[in-house]
Amino acid sequence: MLKPSFKKGSILKQNMLDSLRDYPRSAVNLIYAGFGNGIINGFDITVLEENKLLVSSGIVKIGNDVYFLTQDQVLDQQDNDNYAYIEIKHDDTVDGIVYSLEINQYPEQQKDKVELFRYTKNAKLSMLQNCSDLFKPPINRINNIYANFSYIGGTSLCQDYFKLYAKDVLKAKKAKMADIAFSYECLNGIRNIDLVKSYFNNDGSNLAVIESMKNRLSEISKENENSQIDSGKSQSQESKITIS
Repeated sequence: MLKPSFKKGSILKQNMLDSLRDYPRSAVNLIYAGFGNGIINGFDITVLEENKLLVSSGIVKIGNDVYFLTQDQVLDQQDNDNYAYIEIKHDDTVDGIVYSLEINQYPEQQKDKVELFRYTKNAKLSMLQNCSDLFKPPINRINNIYANFSYIGGTSLCQDYFKLYAKDVLKAKKAKMADIAFSYECLNGIRNIDLVKSYFNNDGSNLAVIESMKNRLSEISKENENSQIDSGKSQSQESKITIS
């Protein structure tokens, strides 16, 4: 990475100007070198009045380069199923190429683009109350399950989904230590996808993680039910002994 050099009385050369232009981008890319491709921060979605959607500014990594959506963007809701994508806009200028981002919508899925969210006609943003909402068909609400959020070591689900899982686990009376430890990692903001892969024993992809969340919560629920049954039997036996 070539750093720009300035000396008193010298004339700036073209390569120095190029370095001055490229240095901030190179520095940012270096900072986020360990992150996978996906959303690093921001890009929150809010439903406004008059069928409009607001996407907040944010940082995203695409093709190992970091880009910024510097201003909030307002979208009009379309009348059909829609897929919203983060796209790089290339503007040719006198000084070279200026990279900017914009959010575009398509009526069909675009596999070669960076998906942000999808929704059905007249979608309404509804807050997820618990992890089980993730397992239901996302009818008439914003769905960003397929969006990649960037963490150290790879991409995964957004932090909010992991926090929902953690809260459901910690409600259980008989959760195992491994479940409790992982849940606290989620609440603190889990950043290493390898921990997710190890805990769920899968490839860490969004759909695989959601399926594993569903299975593990089901197992924990059954373990708690069995524990309550065993506890009831034990109390019954103790009662009989006391009477005799």
